[in-house]
Amino acid sequence: MDKLALSVADASAAPVITLDRARLAERGIDAMLTDFETLIASGHGFVLTMSGDRGAETPHDDQKRWVLWLKQNSSRLAATCRGFVYMLDTTTDAALQEKQAAGMEAMLGVPVRLARDSADVDAIAADLMR
Repeated sequence: MDKLALSVADASAAPVITLDRARLAERGIDAMLTDFETLIASGHGFVLTMSGDRGAETPHDDQKRWVLWLKQNSSRLAATCRGFVYMLDTTTDAALQEKQAAGMEAMLGVPVRLARDSADVDAIAADLMR
């Protein structure tokens, strides 16, 4: 994968792309959406992982814009995105997180997986890229 100019996501370990919640909160939803357009336009397969403190989540209105963008662009995203990997949040009910992941997977048409730790994130991401 060619070096991508992304402003929120980290492509240094491409094709595994990491989105840090604190960086997203700092740079905003528009920058993240631009990154996703860049990733899709590249035509290269990738896996998106999330990192960072869940307390650094974006404002609710930005989350709504993100979900709307995902719904409107799910087929474009599915053409290149091999899946999403989220770290399991130990402060939230695991069954609820599994249900949310399944709903997101159904909406997007790409796998959405939960990982227990960073080694699990790496293993799941590698598996999704096969």
